[in-house]
Parts: sequence; structure tokens; C-alpha cells
Amino acid sequence: MYKSNKLLEMMDPMLNGNFSEDEAIRFLKVALLCVQEKCSLRPHISTAIKMMNGETNVCDMSISQSALITDFMDIKIGQRR
Repeated sequence: MYKSNKLLEMMDPMLNGNFSEDEAIRFLKVALLCVQEKCSLRPHISTAIKMMNGETNVCDMSISQSALITDFMDIKIGQRR
């Protein structure tokens, strides 16, 4: 949806369009930046906060392929040894 410029279609229809489109697009772009496949491309949390607050322009950021989890069984949560 990002590549086809349709990010607003991801918004919950229950909102009935009762939101700022610019703010919604900004937040969705920040979310996409934070889940990029290469962690070196992901913004630091301080930068992400500045982007969400509108202090840093998200339009200047390049968004690449998102990371995918293909097998949930490979994820180990709270593994103790």
C-alpha cells in the first residue's frame, strides 16, 4: 500500500474519516521505517519520536522492504537456560 500511495486505506473504517490524514500518513510511515528488514536502516527511538511529533520530516526518509516473520515457531520468547 505504501508503494501504491494508498496508506490511508489501512486506517480503521470505524474512524469514519475522523482523523488528520497528514498525521495518519506520518504515523504509518514512521511505523514502516521502524520495521525495515535491515535494522541499520531503522531510526533510533529518539528520531522516531521526533518524526511522530512532526519535528523531523518523514517525507525525506527512504522506506525499504519490511522485515517478515515466516515461522513463528522459530521465535523464542523469554527463553531460560
